[in-house]
Amino acid sequence: MMPWLKCWSSTKPTPMPLLPGMLEKFSSEMGPAMWWPKRAAATPSKTEEETTDNGWSPEMEREMAEVAGVVRERDMTVYMRLSKLVLTCNREMIVAGTVLMAVVMVGSALRGSTTMGGVVAGALACVVNSFSHGGQVWMVFKMYRNNVGFYQLLNKPLSSSLDKPPVEREHTELVET
Repeated sequence: MMPWLKCWSSTKPTPMPLLPGMLEKFSSEMGPAMWWPKRAAATPSKTEEETTDNGWSPEMEREMAEVAGVVRERDMTVYMRLSKLVLTCNREMIVAGTVLMAVVMVGSALRGSTTMGGVVAGALACVVNSFSHGGQVWMVFKMYRNNVGFYQLLNKPLSSSLDKPPVEREHTELVET
């Protein structure tokens, strides 16, 4: 074996260098992901007023109404606009790819001065189809559409809870979670 090749292909495992701060990002113990926040061990005793209104206060009601308004006015409209834009782009790319492939077929059938046009159209068709499939434009559309559905599902219970009197509402901890 050549000596310089032996130097390049080392058989001994070498550790990666640890730079300062690299170990701190790893937790010291392993556990499952937290889906719900931990409850406090000792809950203070609640007064009669707090137990009848399920923890709803005027500022909490105002905050939840603000959250519902932001979800309804901003988030849902932004994702609807983006999903319509992506759907339009996807339709245009499908039509453009089909038309360009038709130009390639006509160019290859005629064989003459249109050969260069067929080559260019073929290259453009490859670019359009690669962007459409490789960029997963349809999946991006479905993601935006699913986000709108999620925000609708989030907004419905919030709005219906705010329409009820405080005694009939869900507890504030549940709504916040």
